[in-house]
Amino acid sequence: MADNPQNPAFDGDMAAYTALGGALYRASALTRGPWHPQQQHAGPPIALVSHALEAAAQAHGLHHLARLTANLLRPVPIADIEVRVQEDYVGRNAGHFSAVALADGKELIRATALFQREDEVGLPDGLPGHPLPLAPKTPDASPVQRFPFAHHEWGYPDLVETRIAQGRMFAGPSAVWFRMSHPLVMGQTPSPYQRVAVAADSGNGISAILDLSTHVFVNSDLTINLLRKPVGEWVCLDARTHLSSQGGGLAESALYDEQGLIGRASANAKTVWDFCAANPWIANLAEDPDTASTTSVCLKFTDPRIKDGAAFAKAVAKRIEKAGAGFDMGAYRDAPPGLRIWCGSTVETADIAALLPWIAYAFQAEIAAQ
Repeated sequence: MADNPQNPAFDGDMAAYTALGGALYRASALTRGPWHPQQQHAGPPIALVSHALEAAAQAHGLHHLARLTANLLRPVPIADIEVRVQEDYVGRNAGHFSAVALADGKELIRATALFQREDEVGLPDGLPGHPLPLAPKTPDASPVQRFPFAHHEWGYPDLVETRIAQGRMFAGPSAVWFRMSHPLVMGQTPSPYQRVAVAADSGNGISAILDLSTHVFVNSDLTINLLRKPVGEWVCLDARTHLSSQGGGLAESALYDEQGLIGRASANAKTVWDFCAANPWIANLAEDPDTASTTSVCLKFTDPRIKDGAAFAKAVAKRIEKAGAGFDMGAYRDAPPGLRIWCGSTVETADIAALLPWIAYAFQAEIAAQ
C-alpha cells in the first residue's frame, strides 16, 4: 500500500481490526470517527458485524447478503469488540441471522441480516429500469477529496479513499466513491459486502444540508438492501438527506459499483414505522422490532371502530389503488388483515413518504363509509 502523504508515520500493516481469537476483535485508530476521539465511526463496526454474519451464512451455502439492518444502541469505543451471531432461521434458499456487537459486556449494535443462495437467472430484454443505471461518474473521472473532518490523528478518512462523483461533501446531495485503503481485519481481504458496509453509513454525512457548526445529528440505524453482489474495490454512495421540523430526518443513498446500481442504504421501513408511531389507528404487524421486516413491511389496523377487519383492509387497499397511489398492497392470503408495503432497495424513500398520506386518507374515508 502507498504511504498516506498527509501522515508520514503511516504503517503499511495497519487494519481497522485485529482478530484476538474467538469472537473478539481489537479496534485500531483507523476506525476513529468525527464525533469523539475515542469513538468509532459506525461504518467499520457495522462492517465487522457483516464479517461475522457472512461467515455464519456461508456455512450453509448462502453467499449473497440481500439485506443488513444495524440498530446503533450506543457509541462504539475504540476498544476490544465482541461479535456474537445467532441463526434465526435457515431454509433451502434463504436464511435469517442476527448479531450483537459488545464492549465490556454492553451491547453497542444489534443487527439482522437476510442471506440468499446465489443462482444464475436469465432476464428478458426490455425490462423497465434495465440495464441498471450507472453512477454519475466513474472513479477515474472523479477527483480525490478527503473527508473535511480529517486531521492529524489517524481515523476513518485514512481507512477509505474518497472521490467526488457529483456535488460536494457536507453541502447537500452528493455522490462519493469509496475504496478501502486498509483491510477491515488484519490479514484478510475485505468482502464486497464489507466494503459496502464501511461506506454506507456515511450517506447522512456526505449529503448533510444543515450547518454543522449549529446542528448535530446522530445515526440510530442503517439498512442496506443489495440486489446483487458488488464487484471490485469501489463503492459509490449517491446520497440525499430529507429533514422534518420535529428534529428528525432521513438519509438515503443509491449504491453503485463500477458496473452499475447494486442497491440502497436507506430508512424506507423507518419512514413507515414513524408513520405508525404518529397514528394510533395503525401499527406494525410484527410487534417485536427485532423481527420486523425492513423490506416487506406488514401493517394492521387497530381502530376499535372497525367492524370487519378483513373487509376494511381490502377496502382501504382498493381505494388507494383506485387513486393510483399504491398497488398490490393487500395482505397475503394467509396473513392477518392489513396492508403490505414493499420498502426494498428498488423503492425511493420519497415515494414511501408520498404514499403514507394516501393511507391516512383511505382509512378516514372507509371509517366514514362504515
